[in-house]
Amino acid sequence: MLPRCRAPSSPLGYAEDIDTLRTDWRTTLSAVHQRVHLVHGTTDRVVPIRHTLAAALPDASLTEVDGGHLSVLAHLPTLITAMLSP
Repeated sequence: MLPRCRAPSSPLGYAEDIDTLRTDWRTTLSAVHQRVHLVHGTTDRVVPIRHTLAAALPDASLTEVDGGHLSVLAHLPTLITAMLSP
């Protein structure tokens, strides 16, 4: 289980985010049995894409969208429609 953030919206919260990014989650992710859809901007330099993340989840798919870190927001209507479909 990932650690709970103790300090959201603060320098300590940011430090916890960075520390979590350096953590190898693959063994924990194999226990997730819900369907997961990952969406990532192709030029995102803030959060590097890890194709192994999708591979570590038993029921995951990955969609890459054009753009950087926040470019995913421009695709929200389409993404939400896809998530709500059976």
